Amino acid sequence: MKMGFLIIGILFSQLSYANLCEKFENNQEYKEFLDQTIAHLETSYEHLCFDEKILDIEIAPSQIISTRGRIVEQMRVTLHSSYQSCQYYFNRKNQSFTKSNCYNTW
Repeated sequence: MKMGFLIIGILFSQLSYANLCEKFENNQEYKEFLDQTIAHLETSYEHLCFDEKILDIEIAPSQIISTRGRIVEQMRVTLHSSYQSCQYYFNRKNQSFTKSNCYNTW
């Protein structure tokens, strides 16, 4: 019985050190926006991708409509944690930071 708990504990401890950025390694565009997010947050690849507080990283295309009615192609990088998610938007054309927001997930 103790051995079973030990094995389960080891498995769960290994899951917390998973590389959350690994899934973007074969997508050059997503990887570039991940790098932009890392620079914007003034952190490192290791800290962001292996942070135990971050449960998942999501990168997806998005659009923003400007005040003039133009559609601006964006890339949205979302960092999900257990209590909140934060979204970072970048212009797809020039990779400049556009905006960010965080929201409570409770």
